[in-house]
Amino acid sequence: MRYSYEFKRKCVELYREGKYPETPYGISTERFKKQIREWVRLFENNGFEVLQHKAQNKNWISEKRYCACQSFLQKNDRHKCKF
Repeated sequence: MRYSYEFKRKCVELYREGKYPETPYGISTERFKKQIREWVRLFENNGFEVLQHKAQNKNWISEKRYCACQSFLQKNDRHKCKF
């Protein structure tokens, strides 16, 4: 299950107050509490920014995109491109 940054932050803050939020439907309470403890460890080591989702879209340079397309079309190993 994927949680929003705001939800994760709220869970961490509640945990630090000695409380747990209500467990979402479809997940075991034990698993959810374990996930919150993991978020707390990440926060304590790196700050709240670590709880944000990473960008999924890559910015490809045109040469790398061309090489990837060419390899796919020729069914060659893409590791031959040196980028």
